[in-house]
Amino acid sequence: MKKIIFAGVTVLLALFLVTCDDWLNLPVKEDVEEIEYMDWQYEGLPDGRGLLTLTLDGSKPFAHVKQNQRALSLDLAKMSHDYFEAVFVSPPGSGTGATITISRAAWEIGMSAGISGVKRDVNYSGLTVGAATGTNGSAIIFVGKKAGKTLLGVGHIVRADSDWDTAVVTSSTKSVTFGVYPLTTFVGVGFPADYPDEGDLADDDAIRPTFYTAPGGTTPDATTTKVENVPLQKDVEYPQFELPEVDVEAFSSANPPKTDAIYTIGGLGAGDTSSGIPPGVTLAKPDYHPALILADKLEIIKRTPLFLYKGQTYEAITDVLDTYTKVDATNNQTFGSATPETFQNPISMTFTQSIQSAGIFAITFQVPVYAITRAPLLAGEPDNSDNGGPPATKWYIRPGYNQYQFLLDDGIAAGGAVLLGTGTGGVDWLEIFTVGIGFSN
Repeated sequence: MKKIIFAGVTVLLALFLVTCDDWLNLPVKEDVEEIEYMDWQYEGLPDGRGLLTLTLDGSKPFAHVKQNQRALSLDLAKMSHDYFEAVFVSPPGSGTGATITISRAAWEIGMSAGISGVKRDVNYSGLTVGAATGTNGSAIIFVGKKAGKTLLGVGHIVRADSDWDTAVVTSSTKSVTFGVYPLTTFVGVGFPADYPDEGDLADDDAIRPTFYTAPGGTTPDATTTKVENVPLQKDVEYPQFELPEVDVEAFSSANPPKTDAIYTIGGLGAGDTSSGIPPGVTLAKPDYHPALILADKLEIIKRTPLFLYKGQTYEAITDVLDTYTKVDATNNQTFGSATPETFQNPISMTFTQSIQSAGIFAITFQVPVYAITRAPLLAGEPDNSDNGGPPATKWYIRPGYNQYQFLLDDGIAAGGAVLLGTGTGGVDWLEIFTVGIGFSN
Protein backbone atom coordinates (compact mmCIF):
# COMPACT_ATOMS: atom_id res chain seq x y z
CA MET A 1 0.00 0.00 0.00
CA LYS A 2 1.09 3.56 -0.66
CA LYS A 3 1.37 5.94 2.19
CA ILE A 4 0.07 9.40 1.34
CA ILE A 5 2.98 11.84 1.50
CA PHE A 6 1.60 13.36 4.65
CA ALA A 7 -1.63 13.62 6.56
CA GLY A 8 -2.74 16.72 4.70
CA VAL A 9 -2.98 14.78 1.46
CA THR A 10 -4.97 12.05 3.12
CA VAL A 11 -7.34 14.74 4.34
CA LEU A 12 -7.35 16.26 0.88
CA LEU A 13 -8.11 13.31 -1.30
CA ALA A 14 -9.44 10.43 0.77
CA LEU A 15 -13.12 9.72 1.35
CA PHE A 16 -13.55 9.56 5.13
CA LEU A 17 -15.83 6.92 6.64
CA VAL A 18 -16.24 8.72 9.93
CA THR A 19 -18.71 11.14 11.40
CA CYS A 20 -17.99 14.73 12.38
CA ASP A 21 -18.06 13.67 16.03
CA ASP A 22 -15.48 10.98 15.28
CA TRP A 23 -13.27 13.55 13.63
CA LEU A 24 -13.46 16.36 16.15
CA ASN A 25 -15.06 15.99 19.53
CA LEU A 26 -16.25 19.56 19.53
CA PRO A 27 -19.79 20.93 19.76
CA VAL A 28 -21.37 21.82 16.44
CA LYS A 29 -23.17 25.13 16.42
CA GLU A 30 -26.58 24.68 14.83
CA ASP A 31 -26.49 27.89 12.82
CA VAL A 32 -28.41 28.21 9.61
CA GLU A 33 -25.83 27.67 6.90
CA GLU A 34 -25.16 30.65 4.70
CA ILE A 35 -24.67 29.49 1.13
CA GLU A 36 -22.73 31.14 -1.66
CA TYR A 37 -22.32 29.85 -5.20
CA MET A 38 -18.95 29.25 -6.86
CA ASP A 39 -17.65 28.38 -10.32
CA TRP A 40 -15.81 25.26 -9.06
CA GLN A 41 -16.54 22.12 -7.06
CA TYR A 42 -14.31 19.45 -5.52
CA GLU A 43 -15.29 15.82 -4.94
CA GLY A 44 -13.13 13.23 -3.17
CA LEU A 45 -13.08 9.64 -4.46
CA PRO A 46 -12.64 6.40 -2.46
CA ASP A 47 -9.45 5.41 -4.32
CA GLY A 48 -7.53 8.48 -3.12
CA ARG A 49 -8.02 10.63 -6.20
CA GLY A 50 -10.32 13.60 -6.53
CA LEU A 51 -12.38 15.45 -9.12
CA LEU A 52 -12.35 19.23 -9.47
CA THR A 53 -14.91 20.73 -11.86
CA LEU A 54 -14.31 24.24 -13.19
CA THR A 55 -16.85 26.23 -15.23
CA LEU A 56 -15.58 28.06 -18.29
CA ASP A 57 -18.55 30.27 -19.04
CA GLY A 58 -18.54 32.30 -15.82
CA SER A 59 -21.58 30.54 -14.33
CA LYS A 60 -21.62 29.64 -10.63
CA PRO A 61 -23.75 26.52 -10.18
CA PHE A 62 -22.00 24.98 -7.16
CA ALA A 63 -23.21 25.69 -3.63
CA HIS A 64 -20.54 26.27 -0.93
CA VAL A 65 -20.94 27.02 2.76
CA LYS A 66 -19.48 30.50 3.34
CA GLN A 67 -15.96 30.45 4.72
CA ASN A 68 -16.86 32.64 7.69
CA GLN A 69 -19.61 30.27 8.86
CA ARG A 70 -18.88 29.31 12.48
CA ALA A 71 -20.67 25.96 12.43
CA LEU A 72 -18.26 23.05 11.97
CA SER A 73 -18.62 21.26 8.65
CA LEU A 74 -17.20 17.80 7.93
CA ASP A 75 -16.43 18.86 4.37
CA LEU A 76 -14.47 21.89 5.57
CA ALA A 77 -12.78 19.95 8.35
CA LYS A 78 -11.44 17.22 6.07
CA MET A 79 -10.17 19.53 3.31
CA SER A 80 -6.59 20.42 4.16
CA HIS A 81 -5.95 21.84 0.71
CA ASP A 82 -6.95 25.46 0.31
CA TYR A 83 -5.28 26.79 -2.84
CA PHE A 84 -5.56 25.96 -6.54
CA GLU A 85 -3.92 26.97 -9.80
CA ALA A 86 -5.25 25.99 -13.24
CA VAL A 87 -3.27 26.62 -16.42
CA PHE A 88 -4.53 26.27 -20.02
CA VAL A 89 -2.02 26.54 -22.89
CA SER A 90 -3.71 27.12 -26.26
CA PRO A 91 -2.12 26.43 -29.67
CA PRO A 92 -0.84 29.42 -31.66
CA GLY A 93 -3.30 29.23 -34.54
CA SER A 94 -2.24 30.49 -37.95
CA GLY A 95 -0.80 33.66 -39.38
CA THR A 96 2.46 35.56 -39.09
CA GLY A 97 3.63 36.01 -35.52
CA ALA A 98 0.98 33.70 -34.07
CA THR A 99 1.84 32.67 -30.51
CA ILE A 100 0.45 30.34 -27.91
CA THR A 101 -2.03 31.67 -25.34
CA ILE A 102 -1.75 31.02 -21.61
CA SER A 103 -4.94 31.28 -19.55
CA ARG A 104 -4.32 31.01 -15.83
CA ALA A 105 -6.41 31.22 -12.68
CA ALA A 106 -5.44 30.89 -9.01
CA TRP A 107 -7.90 30.88 -6.14
CA GLU A 108 -8.38 29.72 -2.58
CA ILE A 109 -11.18 28.12 -0.60
CA GLY A 110 -14.08 30.58 -0.38
CA MET A 111 -13.20 32.33 -3.66
CA SER A 112 -14.35 31.89 -7.25
CA ALA A 113 -11.83 30.64 -9.79
CA GLY A 114 -12.73 33.25 -12.39
CA ILE A 115 -11.06 31.48 -15.32
CA SER A 116 -11.46 33.27 -18.65
CA GLY A 117 -9.91 33.40 -22.10
CA VAL A 118 -9.72 29.61 -22.57
CA LYS A 119 -9.53 29.00 -26.31
CA ARG A 120 -12.24 26.74 -27.74
CA ASP A 121 -12.12 23.77 -30.15
CA VAL A 122 -8.87 22.63 -28.55
CA ASN A 123 -7.85 19.26 -27.13
CA TYR A 124 -6.19 20.09 -23.80
CA SER A 125 -4.71 16.64 -23.17
CA GLY A 126 -1.08 17.83 -23.32
CA LEU A 127 1.09 18.76 -20.38
CA THR A 128 3.73 21.07 -21.86
CA VAL A 129 4.03 24.35 -23.73
CA GLY A 130 5.56 22.41 -26.61
CA ALA A 131 2.42 20.28 -26.96
CA ALA A 132 0.39 23.33 -28.01
CA THR A 133 0.29 22.85 -31.78
CA GLY A 134 -2.48 22.63 -34.38
CA THR A 135 -5.69 21.93 -32.45
CA ASN A 136 -3.88 20.49 -29.44
CA GLY A 137 -3.19 22.30 -26.19
CA SER A 138 -2.20 21.55 -22.62
CA ALA A 139 -3.88 21.92 -19.23
CA ILE A 140 -2.94 21.14 -15.65
CA ILE A 141 -4.22 21.90 -12.17
CA PHE A 142 -2.10 22.16 -9.01
CA VAL A 143 -3.70 21.71 -5.59
CA GLY A 144 -2.04 22.53 -2.28
CA LYS A 145 -1.60 24.81 0.68
CA LYS A 146 -1.86 28.58 0.39
CA ALA A 147 0.53 29.07 3.31
CA GLY A 148 3.93 27.97 2.05
CA LYS A 149 2.54 26.77 -1.33
CA THR A 150 3.24 23.11 -0.61
CA LEU A 151 2.08 21.04 -3.60
CA LEU A 152 -0.28 18.24 -2.54
CA GLY A 153 -1.64 17.02 -5.86
CA VAL A 154 -1.65 17.51 -9.62
CA GLY A 155 -4.37 16.83 -12.15
CA HIS A 156 -5.33 16.73 -15.81
CA ILE A 157 -8.68 17.06 -17.58
CA VAL A 158 -10.78 13.86 -17.45
CA ARG A 159 -14.20 15.23 -18.45
CA ALA A 160 -15.67 18.04 -20.56
CA ASP A 161 -19.23 18.75 -19.45
CA SER A 162 -20.66 15.21 -19.09
CA ASP A 163 -18.32 13.52 -21.55
CA TRP A 164 -15.73 11.40 -19.74
CA ASP A 165 -12.24 10.60 -21.01
CA THR A 166 -12.02 13.66 -23.20
CA ALA A 167 -10.11 16.91 -22.84
CA VAL A 168 -11.64 18.59 -25.90
CA VAL A 169 -13.14 22.00 -25.08
CA THR A 170 -15.62 22.94 -27.80
CA SER A 171 -17.49 26.18 -28.40
CA SER A 172 -20.39 24.85 -26.32
CA THR A 173 -18.40 23.41 -23.39
CA LYS A 174 -19.49 24.94 -20.08
CA SER A 175 -17.21 23.11 -17.64
CA VAL A 176 -14.22 20.81 -17.43
CA THR A 177 -13.35 18.35 -14.67
CA PHE A 178 -9.79 17.65 -13.57
CA GLY A 179 -8.79 14.35 -12.05
CA VAL A 180 -6.58 15.26 -9.08
CA TYR A 181 -3.88 12.80 -8.03
CA PRO A 182 -2.06 13.04 -4.68
CA LEU A 183 1.69 13.11 -4.32
CA THR A 184 2.67 9.99 -2.39
CA THR A 185 5.75 8.37 -0.87
CA PHE A 186 4.80 4.71 -1.30
CA VAL A 187 5.20 3.18 2.18
CA GLY A 188 6.79 6.34 3.49
CA VAL A 189 10.41 7.13 4.06
CA GLY A 190 10.38 4.55 6.83
CA PHE A 191 8.89 1.14 7.26
CA PRO A 192 6.08 -0.49 9.23
CA ALA A 193 6.72 -0.87 12.94
CA ASP A 194 7.01 -4.67 12.62
CA TYR A 195 9.53 -4.53 9.79
CA PRO A 196 12.60 -6.77 10.44
CA ASP A 197 15.16 -5.04 12.59
CA GLU A 198 18.00 -6.13 10.33
CA GLY A 199 16.62 -3.83 7.65
CA ASP A 200 17.26 -6.25 4.77
CA LEU A 201 15.01 -4.76 2.12
CA ALA A 202 16.07 -7.16 -0.62
CA ASP A 203 14.06 -10.00 0.94
CA ASP A 204 10.71 -8.30 0.35
CA ASP A 205 9.86 -7.29 -3.21
CA ALA A 206 6.60 -5.71 -2.04
CA ILE A 207 8.47 -3.07 -0.03
CA ARG A 208 9.32 -0.01 -2.10
CA PRO A 209 10.78 2.54 0.27
CA THR A 210 10.93 6.20 -0.55
CA PHE A 211 14.57 6.52 0.53
CA TYR A 212 17.55 4.45 -0.58
CA THR A 213 21.26 4.83 0.21
CA ALA A 214 24.44 3.41 -1.32
CA PRO A 215 28.01 3.89 -0.11
CA GLY A 216 31.02 4.11 -2.37
CA GLY A 217 29.36 5.31 -5.57
CA THR A 218 27.14 2.26 -6.14
CA THR A 219 23.51 2.66 -7.25
CA PRO A 220 21.09 3.15 -4.32
CA ASP A 221 18.57 0.31 -4.10
CA ALA A 222 17.17 -2.25 -1.67
CA THR A 223 20.40 -4.25 -1.61
CA THR A 224 22.62 -1.31 -0.67
CA THR A 225 20.39 0.37 1.89
CA LYS A 226 21.07 -0.22 5.58
CA VAL A 227 18.20 0.77 7.85
CA GLU A 228 17.06 -0.20 11.31
CA ASN A 229 14.11 0.76 13.45
CA VAL A 230 15.71 2.35 16.50
CA PRO A 231 13.94 2.98 19.83
CA LEU A 232 13.72 6.61 20.85
CA GLN A 233 12.57 8.06 24.13
CA LYS A 234 9.03 7.25 25.25
CA ASP A 235 9.17 3.76 23.64
CA VAL A 236 8.65 4.99 20.08
CA GLU A 237 10.64 3.71 17.10
CA TYR A 238 11.80 5.46 13.95
CA PRO A 239 13.83 4.13 11.01
CA GLN A 240 17.46 5.23 11.01
CA PHE A 241 19.45 4.95 7.80
CA GLU A 242 23.03 3.97 8.52
CA LEU A 243 26.03 5.69 6.98
CA PRO A 244 29.33 3.75 7.06
CA GLU A 245 31.62 4.29 10.00
CA VAL A 246 34.69 6.29 9.00
CA ASP A 247 37.96 4.38 8.84
CA VAL A 248 40.22 6.90 10.58
CA GLU A 249 43.47 5.26 9.49
CA ALA A 250 42.48 5.08 5.82
CA PHE A 251 40.79 8.49 5.70
CA SER A 252 41.91 10.88 2.97
CA SER A 253 40.73 14.49 2.93
CA ALA A 254 41.31 14.51 -0.84
CA ASN A 255 38.96 11.57 -1.29
CA PRO A 256 36.58 11.46 1.70
CA PRO A 257 33.97 8.70 1.97
CA LYS A 258 30.73 9.47 0.13
CA THR A 259 27.28 7.89 0.21
CA ASP A 260 24.71 8.50 -2.55
CA ALA A 261 20.98 8.51 -1.82
CA ILE A 262 17.67 8.98 -3.65
CA TYR A 263 14.23 10.09 -2.48
CA THR A 264 11.23 9.17 -4.67
CA ILE A 265 7.96 11.11 -4.84
CA GLY A 266 5.06 8.96 -6.06
CA GLY A 267 2.13 10.08 -8.18
CA LEU A 268 4.30 11.88 -10.75
CA GLY A 269 5.49 9.16 -13.12
CA ALA A 270 3.98 7.02 -15.85
CA GLY A 271 4.81 3.90 -13.86
CA ASP A 272 2.39 4.81 -11.06
CA THR A 273 -1.09 3.32 -11.28
CA SER A 274 -2.61 6.54 -9.96
CA SER A 275 -0.72 9.55 -11.27
CA GLY A 276 -1.29 12.90 -12.88
CA ILE A 277 -0.24 11.57 -16.31
CA PRO A 278 -3.17 11.35 -18.80
CA PRO A 279 -3.68 8.04 -20.61
CA GLY A 280 -1.82 7.90 -23.90
CA VAL A 281 0.83 10.45 -22.92
CA THR A 282 4.29 9.02 -23.54
CA LEU A 283 7.02 10.41 -21.35
CA ALA A 284 10.56 10.80 -22.66
CA LYS A 285 11.72 10.27 -19.08
CA PRO A 286 9.31 7.93 -17.23
CA ASP A 287 9.83 9.38 -13.76
CA TYR A 288 9.56 13.05 -14.80
CA HIS A 289 6.18 14.75 -14.80
CA PRO A 290 6.44 17.13 -17.79
CA ALA A 291 4.20 19.82 -16.29
CA LEU A 292 6.46 20.41 -13.26
CA ILE A 293 8.99 23.02 -14.36
CA LEU A 294 11.89 23.86 -12.04
CA ALA A 295 11.58 27.36 -10.57
CA ASP A 296 14.77 27.17 -8.53
CA LYS A 297 17.30 24.62 -7.28
CA LEU A 298 16.50 21.65 -5.12
CA GLU A 299 17.45 22.60 -1.56
CA ILE A 300 18.37 19.97 1.03
CA ILE A 301 19.09 20.96 4.62
CA LYS A 302 20.33 19.17 7.73
CA ARG A 303 18.22 19.45 10.86
CA THR A 304 18.36 18.41 14.49
CA PRO A 305 16.19 15.26 14.72
CA LEU A 306 12.73 15.95 16.16
CA PHE A 307 9.79 13.68 16.85
CA LEU A 308 6.28 14.13 18.18
CA TYR A 309 4.87 12.02 20.99
CA LYS A 310 1.38 12.64 22.40
CA GLY A 311 1.37 16.23 21.24
CA GLN A 312 4.82 17.09 22.58
CA THR A 313 7.95 17.62 20.49
CA TYR A 314 11.28 16.06 21.48
CA GLU A 315 14.73 17.04 20.16
CA ALA A 316 17.99 15.10 20.16
CA ILE A 317 20.61 16.50 22.52
CA THR A 318 23.60 18.20 20.90
CA ASP A 319 26.13 15.67 22.22
CA VAL A 320 24.96 13.03 19.72
CA LEU A 321 24.58 15.27 16.66
CA ASP A 322 26.72 14.76 13.58
CA THR A 323 27.65 18.29 12.56
CA TYR A 324 30.47 17.23 10.23
CA THR A 325 28.80 15.14 7.53
CA LYS A 326 27.66 17.30 4.60
CA VAL A 327 24.74 16.71 2.23
CA ASP A 328 24.62 18.09 -1.32
CA ALA A 329 21.89 17.83 -3.94
CA THR A 330 23.09 16.18 -7.15
CA ASN A 331 20.13 16.79 -9.49
CA ASN A 332 17.37 19.38 -9.98
CA GLN A 333 20.02 22.09 -10.05
CA THR A 334 19.55 23.56 -13.56
CA PHE A 335 16.80 26.09 -14.21
CA GLY A 336 16.31 29.22 -16.27
CA SER A 337 18.15 27.78 -19.26
CA ALA A 338 17.05 27.98 -22.89
CA THR A 339 15.00 24.80 -22.44
CA PRO A 340 12.68 24.56 -19.42
CA GLU A 341 13.98 21.96 -17.01
CA THR A 342 11.51 19.41 -15.66
CA PHE A 343 11.55 18.30 -12.03
CA GLN A 344 13.66 15.14 -11.82
CA ASN A 345 12.23 12.32 -9.75
CA PRO A 346 13.68 10.73 -7.66
CA ILE A 347 15.73 13.54 -6.22
CA SER A 348 19.35 12.58 -5.59
CA MET A 349 21.96 13.63 -3.08
CA THR A 350 25.41 12.76 -1.76
CA PHE A 351 26.57 12.59 1.86
CA THR A 352 30.26 13.42 2.36
CA GLN A 353 31.80 12.35 5.66
CA SER A 354 34.77 13.83 7.46
CA ILE A 355 37.20 12.13 9.81
CA GLN A 356 35.02 13.39 12.70
CA SER A 357 31.68 12.16 11.34
CA ALA A 358 29.72 10.31 13.99
CA GLY A 359 26.29 10.66 15.51
CA ILE A 360 22.84 11.38 14.07
CA PHE A 361 21.13 14.09 12.02
CA ALA A 362 18.00 14.57 9.94
CA ILE A 363 17.45 15.96 6.46
CA THR A 364 14.48 17.48 4.66
CA PHE A 365 14.13 19.22 1.31
CA GLN A 366 12.08 21.41 -1.01
CA VAL A 367 11.91 21.73 -4.80
CA PRO A 368 10.31 24.91 -6.25
CA VAL A 369 8.26 24.27 -9.41
CA TYR A 370 5.86 26.04 -11.77
CA ALA A 371 2.85 24.52 -13.54
CA ILE A 372 3.71 23.99 -17.25
CA THR A 373 5.46 27.36 -17.56
CA ARG A 374 7.75 29.26 -15.29
CA ALA A 375 7.95 32.97 -14.51
CA PRO A 376 9.56 35.01 -15.80
CA LEU A 377 8.78 33.10 -18.98
CA LEU A 378 11.22 32.43 -21.76
CA ALA A 379 11.73 34.86 -24.63
CA GLY A 380 9.08 34.26 -27.26
CA GLU A 381 6.50 33.04 -24.77
CA PRO A 382 3.74 35.30 -23.47
CA ASP A 383 4.45 37.23 -20.30
CA ASN A 384 2.69 35.34 -17.49
CA SER A 385 -1.02 35.15 -18.39
CA ASP A 386 -2.80 36.31 -21.53
CA ASN A 387 -6.23 36.28 -19.94
CA GLY A 388 -5.58 38.91 -17.27
CA GLY A 389 -4.91 36.13 -14.77
CA PRO A 390 -2.20 36.12 -12.11
CA PRO A 391 1.52 35.41 -12.59
CA ALA A 392 2.65 31.83 -12.27
CA THR A 393 2.60 30.52 -8.70
CA LYS A 394 5.86 29.11 -7.32
CA TRP A 395 4.91 25.82 -5.69
CA TYR A 396 7.13 23.60 -3.52
CA ILE A 397 7.45 19.83 -3.58
CA ARG A 398 8.19 18.86 0.02
CA PRO A 399 7.99 15.66 2.08
CA GLY A 400 5.59 17.39 4.50
CA TYR A 401 3.99 20.74 5.11
CA ASN A 402 4.21 23.34 7.86
CA GLN A 403 5.92 22.04 10.99
CA TYR A 404 5.46 18.38 9.94
CA GLN A 405 8.23 18.73 7.37
CA PHE A 406 10.79 18.94 10.18
CA LEU A 407 9.52 15.97 12.22
CA LEU A 408 10.94 12.49 11.70
CA ASP A 409 9.07 10.20 9.32
CA ASP A 410 8.27 6.70 10.55
CA GLY A 411 6.45 5.63 7.39
CA ILE A 412 3.09 5.98 9.11
CA ALA A 413 2.64 9.44 10.60
CA ALA A 414 2.87 12.90 9.02
CA GLY A 415 6.57 13.59 9.45
CA GLY A 416 8.79 14.53 6.53
CA ALA A 417 12.39 14.28 7.78
CA VAL A 418 14.81 11.39 7.25
CA LEU A 419 16.90 10.18 10.20
CA LEU A 420 20.49 9.16 9.45
CA GLY A 421 23.30 8.07 11.73
CA THR A 422 26.86 6.81 11.97
CA GLY A 423 27.94 4.56 14.81
CA THR A 424 25.31 5.65 17.33
CA GLY A 425 24.00 3.91 20.40
CA GLY A 426 21.37 5.23 22.79
CA VAL A 427 20.19 8.81 22.29
CA ASP A 428 18.83 11.17 24.93
CA TRP A 429 16.06 13.58 23.95
CA LEU A 430 15.03 16.95 25.28
CA GLU A 431 11.46 18.19 25.52
CA ILE A 432 11.07 21.39 23.50
CA PHE A 433 8.25 23.77 22.74
CA THR A 434 9.12 25.41 19.43
CA VAL A 435 10.19 24.19 15.99
CA GLY A 436 12.29 26.43 13.76
CA ILE A 437 12.90 26.50 10.03
CA GLY A 438 16.09 26.64 8.02
CA PHE A 439 15.39 27.21 4.32
CA SER A 440 16.73 30.29 2.60
CA ASN A 441 13.24 31.74 2.17
